[in-house]
Amino acid sequence: MEVHVKREVDRLTNRILNNVCDDADARDDAEGFERVLDLLRGVRRVGAVDAAEGSSVHLESYPEVDQGRINPDLEASMGIARRVVGLGLSLRERERIGVRRPLPELTVASTDKATRLSVERHLAHIIGELNVKKVTVVDVDDDLIQVSAKANFKKLGKRLGKKMKAVADAVATLTPEQVRELMDGGSLEIAGEVLGCDDLLIQREPLPGLVVESEGGVTVALDTAVDQALLQEGLMRELVNRVQALRKAAGLDVSDRIRLQVSAAGELQQALENESLAGILRSETLTEELILAGGESLDHGSRETIDEIQVAVSIQVA
Repeated sequence: MEVHVKREVDRLTNRILNNVCDDADARDDAEGFERVLDLLRGVRRVGAVDAAEGSSVHLESYPEVDQGRINPDLEASMGIARRVVGLGLSLRERERIGVRRPLPELTVASTDKATRLSVERHLAHIIGELNVKKVTVVDVDDDLIQVSAKANFKKLGKRLGKKMKAVADAVATLTPEQVRELMDGGSLEIAGEVLGCDDLLIQREPLPGLVVESEGGVTVALDTAVDQALLQEGLMRELVNRVQALRKAAGLDVSDRIRLQVSAAGELQQALENESLAGILRSETLTEELILAGGESLDHGSRETIDEIQVAVSIQVA
C-alpha cells in the first residue's frame, strides 16, 4: 500500500511539474510559482510520504477555499484540452499505436472560436500527452473527412415509386462539394426531383492515412503515416522503456549513471547508430558509455523483443 501511494504521489508530482510550462501564470511570475509549490506540498501531504513535511492530511483541518485563486477560464480551457487528449488517446488505443510511438500530426477542428483558442493555449500540453510532432487547429473538418451520400430509401420510396432507382443512382454520383452544399441546408435537383439533406443518408469517412474521432463539437484527426525517422524514434523510445525497467529490476538508484550494452538489428540498430536518437537513450537512461557491440554481458541483462527485433540489453553502474 505504501509503495502504491508513493508511486501515485510521484506521478502527480511529475504531472504538475510537466504542466508548469503550459500555464503562463505559473511560468512568468513569482505568484504562479507559489501556486505550483502549494500544489506540490498538498500532494505530498495527502500521501504523507515525508515526515519532515508534517503530519498526514487526515490530521489537519479542512482547508478554506480561496476564491481569488480560482481561474474559471483556465479550468474551462484545460477541460477542452483534456477532451482533445482523451479523443487522441482513444484513437491511439483503437488503432493499437502506443503512446511511445511518435506520430506526425494531430488536427483539431471546431466551429467554436473559444474552443480553438483553448486548444491553441495548451498546444504544448497536447503535443506532450499525445506524442505528436505538430498540432493544427482549424474551424472546419473539410480537409479531414470525405463525405458521400446515399438515397434514403425509407423516406423516398413511397414518394418516388418507380423513379427511386434512377434517383438513387444519381445521388451516388454526387461530388463531396454537392453533398456539403446539401449539408449546409441547400437543395439540389437530382434526376428531376428536388432533394435536401433529410432525403439522403450522409456518409463520413476519414481521408486515407487519417483516423478521426468526434465529441461535443470537437473533431480530432491523427495522421498515422509514419516515415523512417519517426519509426526509428519510436523504436528508441521503446528501448528506453526496456532499459528503465532493467534499471529498476537491478535495484539501481534513480541517480545512478550506467554503462549500457545493446545488441540489436534492423531499424533499431540503425536508430542506435543515429547520434541524435542515441542521445535520447543516453540522456533518459543516464548512460555514461553506450556499447553497441555484442560480447560478454554486463552485470544485469535481459533479452527483449521490440517490433519482432531481438534485442540483448545489459547494464552496470558506471
